[in-house]
Amino acid sequence: MDRPSVATRVGGLVDTVRDGETGILVEPSNPRDLARGIVQMLHSGEQGRAMGRDGRKLMLERFTLRSTAKNLFEVYTRLRSKRRGGYNLLLSFWRMLLAIPVFAYLTGRYLFMELFLPIYFPLYAARFKSIPARIYYRLRHMLALVYYRTRHLACVMLLPVWRVLPRSSRMMIKQSLGRSNSD
Repeated sequence: MDRPSVATRVGGLVDTVRDGETGILVEPSNPRDLARGIVQMLHSGEQGRAMGRDGRKLMLERFTLRSTAKNLFEVYTRLRSKRRGGYNLLLSFWRMLLAIPVFAYLTGRYLFMELFLPIYFPLYAARFKSIPARIYYRLRHMLALVYYRTRHLACVMLLPVWRVLPRSSRMMIKQSLGRSNSD
């Protein structure tokens, strides 16, 4: 399985294939460069076999499961040793105190946006749409009340004068108001 590789310069291939040592790297999305790399590898003969052996050796040294797990363990150990101290109860308490207002805000926002608005907003929207009509009818009602109350007040205030007026004058006033009733 000692086969040389022709690979593009993308992703992890740059780490696994070293140009001229374990294979040939070509530019991505360049068919002419890819063809040149394949033709060069086919014509290289002994140099191609040496690249294949070196590539296998590199893969067995650096990219086996055991070496990857070992390298990852070393990284975690190094990062842990740089960390100061362990668990700090006071720091966790202060973080919790700072998180309470944020949690309260997010909970309130969720309750309002997700639960209240979908249920009650259509009802309020209908009420808001009817505001101009309600204002119109309230004003109309108030004006009608004012009109009828002032008319009634005028009648009450004019009643003593009405009684003293002669009958012919009263009849003329009734006709002008549109009434034909007698006293």
